[in-house]
Formats: sequence, structure tokens, C-alpha cells
Amino acid sequence: MQFDSISFQVGFTLLFNLECLIKIVCYGFRNFLRRGIFKFELILCIGSSLNAIKYFYDRNYFTYFQAFRLLRLIKASPILEDFVWKIFSPGKKLGGLVIFTITFVIIASAISLQLFYAVPNLEYFHTFPRAFMSMFQIITQEGWTDFVVEVLRATDDKLVPFVAVYFVAYHLFVTLVVVISLFMTFVTLAPIIILILYIHDTEIIGFFNQEKCKETVDSEFPMPKVRDSFAHQFALEGVDTELYDQDEDRPKTVLQLSNTKRFHRDEPHFRHIGSVSLKTSIANLLE
Repeated sequence: MQFDSISFQVGFTLLFNLECLIKIVCYGFRNFLRRGIFKFELILCIGSSLNAIKYFYDRNYFTYFQAFRLLRLIKASPILEDFVWKIFSPGKKLGGLVIFTITFVIIASAISLQLFYAVPNLEYFHTFPRAFMSMFQIITQEGWTDFVVEVLRATDDKLVPFVAVYFVAYHLFVTLVVVISLFMTFVTLAPIIILILYIHDTEIIGFFNQEKCKETVDSEFPMPKVRDSFAHQFALEGVDTELYDQDEDRPKTVLQLSNTKRFHRDEPHFRHIGSVSLKTSIANLLE
């Protein structure tokens, strides 16, 4: 059974390496290295190939390279890639929240270590790692009440109210900060998700509308618009404003020179251009 598993993994690794080799041949090695996704695939190929060796396969040194090959599926779908990017784009806010929480827990752990280090029969604050894990347990709300009760029993009776206020205030502050920050992050993220879905639906509807318009477009292209100065300079004033359609027996408006002109079937006449007519045209313009 283990041999079959190794054979399947080696087979998929060979196919993945063959795909990467084809891309290198098609794009060229320099152009291949210019794109970040191709560099990522090359690193995955090297790691997956090393994992196919039995020595590394038994020790699971490069198993993660095979798992990360699934990330290539995100690049296969532009919609999924855009959606994932919008989801993880507020990473700066979440990263800042995580850094703030860890920093606050470290400070609170150091203060608690100084306050409860001398309390007998209380092993939670004898070392800094134990103190950090104890304060982090309060944030997770996993049995934090039992932990606080045990600390209160180990402390002096006169200091119990102050110790209770200390831990409850710490719990409320950290919990409210984390919850409110996460809420604000997802509140700002929700309109982005709605906008992505709206854009996706709009693109689909626009695509079908374009296809429908293509079916209803006339087979003949419309006549281009003629400049009014060209018409006055080279065409007679009696040129008709409409063009007769011989196929469907209906007029088509090309250029409207005057509302009083009616439809005529006679072909338009144009002036002969020469030196005399050019001088005459210039004289008429000057007049």
C-alpha cells in the first residue's frame, strides 16, 4: 500500500515537472523567471522532486511542497483569485491586531510574573513561559474562571478583591479589543465581498446583452458622418437628405442639410474641381 502511494506521488511529480519544463521551453528561461508564479512553481518542482527520493520521503522534509501545489488552483480561476485577494487584503489590519494582542499579553505576563512569583503553591507564575500561557488562556476563555479561582485561593484574603479586579479587567479589555477589531474588519470586508459578487453578475449580464445586440445589428454598416463644411464646399445645395434603400424600399437619413428638402431619386451631382472653379469658390466665400 505504501508502494502504491509513493508511485502515485512520483507520477504526479513527474507530470508537474513536465508542465514546468514545457513552460520553460515556451517562454524561455529568462522570461520564465520574470513572473512570480513561475518562480513559485519552480521552487515547488525542486521540493517535490526531492521529496520523491526515499531518504527524504521517509523523513517528511519536503512534504509541504506537494501540499502547496494546490495553491496553483487559485491562479487557474481569475474570479477565485480576485475573491481570495479581496479576502486577505485586510491582512495589515489583522496583522496589526495580532501584534497588538501578543504585545499586550507579553506585558501583562511580565507584570503578573512580578506580582505572583512569590505566592506559594502557585506554579502558574514561576517562569515567564508559564505566565504567558496562563495569560493567553484567559484570552481564549478556555477554563479561565477555574484558573482565576485557583489563583484567588492561593493569594492572601486581603488581596483577593484586587486580584479579582485585575484579572477581570484584563479579560474584558483584551476580549473587547479583539472582538471589536475583528468586527470592524469584517464590517469593512462585507461591502467588498458584495461588490465582487455584484461586479461578477454585472459582467455576466453585460455579456449576454452584447450577444443579444449582435444578433439584432443590421448587416449593413451605417454611413459615416460627413463634415458640414465639405458638403457646402463640394456638393450642390440640391443634394437630397436621404438615401434610397433598394432592398427594403425605405429611406435612410444620411445628412440633414435642410428640413424643407424632400426625397428625390435623382443621383447627386458634384462640381468639377479645377483652377477656375477653385477661384470661383474662393470668391464666393469672400463675398
